[in-house]
Amino acid sequence: MEKEFKDTIELVSNVLDAFTAGLFLFDEDKQRLKLVAWHTLSRHLNPETELKPGDGIIGWVAKSGQSVNVSHFDRDARSLNLYRQAEEIKSFLAVPVGQEGVLCVDSKHSYVFTDKDQKLLAGFAQLFLHVISARRVRQLEKGYARMLRLFYEIDRAVRDLDTPGRFISSLLEELKRFSRTELAFFTTPNAQRTRYRVDATDGLAEPNFEGTSYALDSGLVGWVYRKKRPLVLKRVQTNGQKSYIFAPDDPVKGFQAFIGLPLNLWGATIAVLGLAAYGVREWNSDEVHVLTMTGQWAAAALGALAA
Repeated sequence: MEKEFKDTIELVSNVLDAFTAGLFLFDEDKQRLKLVAWHTLSRHLNPETELKPGDGIIGWVAKSGQSVNVSHFDRDARSLNLYRQAEEIKSFLAVPVGQEGVLCVDSKHSYVFTDKDQKLLAGFAQLFLHVISARRVRQLEKGYARMLRLFYEIDRAVRDLDTPGRFISSLLEELKRFSRTELAFFTTPNAQRTRYRVDATDGLAEPNFEGTSYALDSGLVGWVYRKKRPLVLKRVQTNGQKSYIFAPDDPVKGFQAFIGLPLNLWGATIAVLGLAAYGVREWNSDEVHVLTMTGQWAAAALGALAA
């Protein structure tokens, strides 16, 4: 639990004499609500609680943007999806936290949360909004600093460009660092455009991985060659069938996230850059855009060197 949320949720609980106080926030795609901060006297709270908008009372508040004040709570407390076992809850109050989530409290002592209690909870929701906004600004600043560093390093590699090999090596190192992945690789198609070859790698790979080649219609890399557009998989979905980067017997096993970047020049894909991670990665739209721009930049640099 993040400290900036933890201290405030404890204050909410103490001020409103709550049995449990909980803060739910949306994920980046606004598809799920996750319990991110809580203070409780219960031994049965589920800290892994996640809800879809519309699920139960809390999900309804998130979806509708309206507060709910339930006096004389007469249902099983497990219907709140907060507890693993039943609790004798007497009242429940939840308010929206702007468009970000839901702040809620319940009580075992009182059958009613008053209008004053609801105004207090709404005030705390505004406080959480300010905390969330400030945190987002800090994250943006850190993200922009990382982007500027990537641009600087790639620009320096372009200015020092003397051979494709040195440029590609620098490119893979910087992209791997920026994307927080464990493996970066560079591939090129053969003259007949029937196969592609792994020309360079940076990161986890078997010793004889470089130099291997695969059919152009094979794997995720083959998809990028055929479609000539980036492929971003934050969570690899196998759905009972194995997804693979190159081929079923390739050496990259157990990856969970992937980015494929086509280097397009004069209407053709002259190479594909790949990035693989062995855990889920939540790349945001700005990061993906920067990686795509870097791929275009690299294509232009390699084209100029070959001219």
